[in-house]
Amino acid sequence: MAGVPANWTWAGPSGSPGPCVVFDLDGVIADAWHRQHHLDGPRRDWKSFFAACHLDEPLESTISLGRAIDASATIVILTARPASVHGPTLSWLEEHDVRWDLLIMRGAGDRGSPSPEYKRRSITELRRFGFEILVALDDDLRNIEMLDNEDVPAVYVHSGYYERD
Repeated sequence: MAGVPANWTWAGPSGSPGPCVVFDLDGVIADAWHRQHHLDGPRRDWKSFFAACHLDEPLESTISLGRAIDASATIVILTARPASVHGPTLSWLEEHDVRWDLLIMRGAGDRGSPSPEYKRRSITELRRFGFEILVALDDDLRNIEMLDNEDVPAVYVHSGYYERD
């Protein structure tokens, strides 16, 4: 597929547009609970938070859900993780046998924008390339609200991360 954004990684040959299901990663597929302490206090340590992503336990229920989705649908993992953990993220997905076709991570120059803003741009890009988003799963209610505003059916997956404050 020509002209795709630089922050898109395909698991195999570039897929063709069509129906897709969008999964968030942290809190939906990967259990990032052990990293949450890096975000406590007035100064959040995002670098340490993301650097420990390779230690996450898999969330088997949503991984199983991804495997059960019809093969004609593209599985998109849309995460706000930065490009700096691209390699560890790919290794983790392989190690835990996660089904995915397209991984979208924040690009190297995309820092600081709130998750809903970043994910809205990504949803717009997916649609621009001809993907029909059947449903999206996320653990952040701000993203669920954004998806609803973008007319994307959304499923809230409770991680408990956002109740820590």
